[in-house]
Amino acid sequence: LIASGWRPVEAQPQLSLPAGSRQTVTLGYAATGAHGSAMQEPEIRLPLLAISGKEAQVMVLRASIRPLSIVWGLETLFNQEKQFHPTCQILNTSKSNQRGTWEATFMEKKLEGRYDLKAGATLPLDLGFDLTEDMPPVSTSDLKLSLKDEGFQISQICAVTLTRNLGLKQTVPLSASQQPPGTASLRVDADAKTVTLVTTLQGSGMLLETASQDAAAWQLEVCLDARSYGKRLEAGSTAPIVATGSARAGKGHIQPVSPWAFGTGYAASFDSAQFQAVLSSQGSENHEIRLTLPRSYLYLHEWALDNGNSQLGLSVNLTVNTANGYRTWTLNPTTKPLGDVGSLAVLELTEKPTPRVTVDVHEK
Repeated sequence: LIASGWRPVEAQPQLSLPAGSRQTVTLGYAATGAHGSAMQEPEIRLPLLAISGKEAQVMVLRASIRPLSIVWGLETLFNQEKQFHPTCQILNTSKSNQRGTWEATFMEKKLEGRYDLKAGATLPLDLGFDLTEDMPPVSTSDLKLSLKDEGFQISQICAVTLTRNLGLKQTVPLSASQQPPGTASLRVDADAKTVTLVTTLQGSGMLLETASQDAAAWQLEVCLDARSYGKRLEAGSTAPIVATGSARAGKGHIQPVSPWAFGTGYAASFDSAQFQAVLSSQGSENHEIRLTLPRSYLYLHEWALDNGNSQLGLSVNLTVNTANGYRTWTLNPTTKPLGDVGSLAVLELTEKPTPRVTVDVHEK
């Protein structure tokens, strides 16, 4: 079986074993790209499918990357200002000393240094990259780390998504995973009683009726981390609020809402009828989907309008039937699971948000 980022290059696909015997099998794997994917541990896990007679079994083999391994902290850093510091370590996985140079590049900045590691030693790298005030609302760039000595060179790449903290009544573009026929954007409004997310679609062929009445023309998934101040920055999860509808203007359908929808610590029964999703259209090229949530359901959150420190974790995924097929737009692209608080950006409950940024370090 082929593992993500690796392909087998040397393998004996078939062997015969007499009863009670054993045989050593050597497997060779090579990276599928010029650079390896970011890893969170100093070894790789490779699946092996073994078939014998009428039985089949998938076994997971572990293999260390030698002589050096790069380990990343694929984490989300909230409310970053001026600089962000991703977590990265170099591990000497060999039985001999290793020395050489390292180089980290992100956007237009390059950091360099040297390593001299005894067998089994670890070197944490002090990586710091600047955040500029003129950066776009959302951007994703590669962060590359290379290790060199006289005998070899290895490198790994992870993706870094920078999302500026959103404010109320701000319109920000949503990113499309595939080529769409138009654009999508998001605006969030809030008052003492409600939160309203407004997604706007613009362009020809952006919202088409489906061939089957059982299929939705659009689906909106929203995750909100509405835990109390301080706890929102801790590990946890939410569950998406899902609204669907047809291409005809009118009310959409709200799927059942999970008791933990708004973050770890919530355990309530939420009435789907208290959530409102409405599609409105102006001609065939301008559509608006509004999802309104009652403020009373966010009972753990210290609600303070016009305060940049009164924040909600937020992710938005909008899937629409278009002339190019179903297309999905997202607020902050990431490979982290939907609902993981590490996949969320930050919404500040003010029309004048701070210049802080969410930094999502994730797999490429």
